[in-house]
Parts: sequence; structure tokens; C-alpha cells
Amino acid sequence: SPAAKGRQWAIYKRSVKKQEPLSIQQAVRRLAYQFNQAKTALQKEAPAPLHPQSQRPLARELLRRRDQRRRRGSIRRQQPPQQILPPFKKVLPPRWRPPKQSRRIQQRKRRRQKQKALKREQYFEHSLHQRVCNKVNNFRDEQKKLFGFCADPNKTLRANITDYVSTITIHQYLSQPANAACHFYYDGKQPYPLGVRKLLGLGLKFCIQHERPTNTLKDSISRFKNDVRNRHTFLNKPEKPGEYIPGLYIPTGHQFKPATTEIEEALSNFTSAVTSIQRSYRRKRATNMTPLQWRTMSNIQQNLHFITIEGDKNTGGCFLRRGLYKYRASSEHLSNTSVYLRLSHHEALIKHRLLRTKIHYFSRKYKESMCKAEQVYLARSQNEKLFPTNKFPRFRMTLKVHKKPHKFRPIVCCAGTFLNCLSKWVDYHLQKLKPFIPSYLKDSGDLL
Repeated sequence: SPAAKGRQWAIYKRSVKKQEPLSIQQAVRRLAYQFNQAKTALQKEAPAPLHPQSQRPLARELLRRRDQRRRRGSIRRQQPPQQILPPFKKVLPPRWRPPKQSRRIQQRKRRRQKQKALKREQYFEHSLHQRVCNKVNNFRDEQKKLFGFCADPNKTLRANITDYVSTITIHQYLSQPANAACHFYYDGKQPYPLGVRKLLGLGLKFCIQHERPTNTLKDSISRFKNDVRNRHTFLNKPEKPGEYIPGLYIPTGHQFKPATTEIEEALSNFTSAVTSIQRSYRRKRATNMTPLQWRTMSNIQQNLHFITIEGDKNTGGCFLRRGLYKYRASSEHLSNTSVYLRLSHHEALIKHRLLRTKIHYFSRKYKESMCKAEQVYLARSQNEKLFPTNKFPRFRMTLKVHKKPHKFRPIVCCAGTFLNCLSKWVDYHLQKLKPFIPSYLKDSGDLL
């Protein structure tokens, strides 16, 4: 109210004239008066509010002008806003001091400060201890993943070995090779993964037992149902001679029609029973490989600097550098122009098409001298979907470790191509000539 403002102003003038120290109430009144004065000054300087309908075009015009000035570079950095209120100085009296506290309150404050400092120190020590424990645990986990076991430095070697043997299963302990057949050719140019000898010492024919089965039950059951329907379709239908030869047969993946109602009900009951039994065996099982061997196998698969090949004469696996393998392949075999001829992809494709055409004309020319099974076999071998023309044979090598210096033996693998079908057909007819060889032995009874 005006009267209250007048009283505040009178108190302010009186205190300024006499230069007396202000009390707390007078200082608060003075600060409130200064604030009200500044507020009224701001309200006088502020522009009148615009009508809501006229604000939008005006704001758009202001934004447009601001963008124009920005493009021209005429907008300067905004100056910091000026202080509206004077600084809060000399409001309290110069000799004013906070009231003294009692001795009990001061002791309580000191006690609380000591407790806070002690808690802060304990929390800091606990956090450092937790960091150290986390680092040790992470290192232990890394060592277990890499080697399968982390040794304790506070224990003896015998105690660590006893702990390691007690952690592995009986199956893993008995599956370790006693006579490792592994050949290691390392020239020191690239660091090799750890545990290569333990992994390859198992042999290339070692059967890996996973924690869970790798095949799916759904695919196995669908294949079983198709086989049962196949047997039902050809039931009581005797095969004529020459219609089916086991060695000359290419499956086409034909899906047979459902069998009788009784057979289909039996298949559905069998499927439900097998599925229910499998649910009780979904838990993990012990593998026959150590964690180090699993880790080494994944590292070798991802490593592009090394390669594992088969040793000649069934001598086991060989581990060597991939660069050396490629160099010896090109220098000893592929560079020999009397045996190998370099072709482009287009030239090799033309050669394949020409061979496919020759096989087709051969099968048509000698069709009458072949049985029905042979005709069907050669016809299916020309199927583009089963054996595409652009699938070429693969070149690889095995290492002759029994020779010094060791040499490489070249192998051209035609598996999965139409040339493999032709080689099987030739082998089928060559097997008929074996009894005419004087040194041929059918079995051990023939030897006796």
C-alpha cells in the first residue's frame, strides 16, 4: 500500500542520514523496497502486449528480418544483461555477528563431522577394494576361458594340478590323446594361437560332443515321415532288374503323399512321444573337449594367417602358415604349365558347358545299352538345380610328412559337381572288371 511504501522510504532516509547500523528487520525492509522499485521500473519500460491475432505475423516478420541480418553479418554478439538490482552490500550492520552456540552444540557438530569423515574414508577404501576384486575376478575368468583353469599363486604346483584334475570330468580326462599325431610347421613370422598341439593331437577324425545336439528334432522327424511314406508307396511293388542301383542313385528330395490313416496316426503319436521325451533331456551335458581346446578351435577358424591341412598316409593334422601353403602350391604345382593351364572364369565356364553337352550326347547315343537306373542317373546329373554349371572343382593339397624335405600332394576335389556323377558311373563299371585281375582278393576267406 502507499502508506507502507512511505514508511519504508522514511526508515531508509533516516538510516542513511544518521549512518546508524541497521537491524535485521530494517535490512529486509530495505531490500524489499529496492526490489519493488526495480520491478516498477521494468514494468514501465516493457512494451504493451499485442493482440493474440496480431502476434503471429509480427513474429514472422521479426524472424525474417533476423535471418536477413544474419546472412549479411550485421548481428553482433549479445551483451550480458545489466544488473537491475544493486549489489547486496552493506545491508547487514558492519559489526553484526551470528549468535554464539552452546558448548554442547559445538561438540555435537564436531562429532558429526568426524563421523562423516570416517564414513567417507571407509567408502573410499571399500570402493578401492571392490575395484581390485573386480579386476582379479575378470583376470581369473579370462584365464579360465583361455586355458580352462586359473592357478593360485599361493598354492604349490602339485596342489594346483590336483585342483585342475578335480575340475574336469572323467570323459574329458580319458579323451586326452596319449600319442598325439600332430605336425607343427612354424617359421616364426606370425604369432600362433595357444593350445594348437592339444587340439590337433586329438586327430582329424575325432568326434566332437557338444553341450547340446546340433541337429533339430523337427527336421529329423520330417525326414523320418517322408521315408516311411516312401516305403509305403513302394510296398508290394517288386523292383524290376536294372531299375534301381544303390551306387547310382541321386535323391531329388521328392515329398511323398500321406499314407493310410493308421500309419499317419502312428506317426503323430510317435512325434508327440519323442518331443515329450526330448524336453526332459534339454539340459547341458559334459563335452569331451576342454575350454582351451574350444577356444583354440574358434581362434583357428577366425585366424586368416594359418591353415590346418591333412597329412598324407593318414599321419594326422598339419598346422602351418597360409602364406607358405599358397607359395608352395603356386611354385610346385600350379606354375607347371605342362600339367596345369590357367583359365579365366569365362573360359572355365565355357569348358564346363562343353563337357555337359558331351555327356548329354553320350547318354543319348548309348541309351539302348544302358539300364533304366543308369539313364535316370545320368539324366539327373545334368540337372542345373542339383549340379549347377558354375560350380567348379576345388584344388587343395596334403603334406607328405614322411618325406624329407617334406612335399605337397595336389588333390582336385570334384565333389558336388556334375563331373563327380560321371566318375561314379565309370567306377561302377570298372568294379565289374576286378575279378579278372590275377592279384584280386575278394575277402580273407579267398586268401586262405
